[in-house]
Amino acid sequence: MNSLGRKALTAAWMSIVLGLVLQGVLLLVTWRWPASVVADLMGRITWSVLVCTALVVGSVAAQAQSGLVGLVGLLAAPAAFAVARLVQKGLVAWLGALTAVASALPPGPFELALAKGVEYGLFGLAMTALRERRGSFGRHVLVGGLIGLMMAGYLALRGTAGGPVADWTPLIGAAVNELLFPVGCATVLWATVAAPEYVSERARPRANPA
Repeated sequence: MNSLGRKALTAAWMSIVLGLVLQGVLLLVTWRWPASVVADLMGRITWSVLVCTALVVGSVAAQAQSGLVGLVGLLAAPAAFAVARLVQKGLVAWLGALTAVASALPPGPFELALAKGVEYGLFGLAMTALRERRGSFGRHVLVGGLIGLMMAGYLALRGTAGGPVADWTPLIGAAVNELLFPVGCATVLWATVAAPEYVSERARPRANPA
């Protein structure tokens, strides 16, 4: 298996772990065990694997060209969102779950897909800039957290725009998810792309001055 294949495989299994961890965190934060928990989990894992793996593959294939990696994020996020929703809806129907797939709170699916495209386009640009500058793990996490914070704020504003919210739990869960996922995806990118390059550069023998 070539280097790109190994990195993609590593990104995929790390993304699966990320999806599992996020699902556990959300269950603890919202303190609810919905009937659609299996469908929610599989949808979250699908989203995580598709987005993070696409960004890793794009980053390696594009040779750290920020514009191309940003384009990968811009296109991959809406596509992954759509596929994850299909997986989730299919499992809800198959399992006969009684809860809705998505909250009735705004934004709607189309607007949310567009917002995620913009978010992960910026995410791809930021991660490539960090890679070029040999950014530390802490910087990757910080930038991922800042991008997640912007998206969480956007969801909070849209979710409360229609007036008083009867049930804050779905909104809180969505905001926490949007805050933490970019941090996790930044970790995947750092571990699979940035860290090996940093280690390789440090291990390279330096030429002695004449």
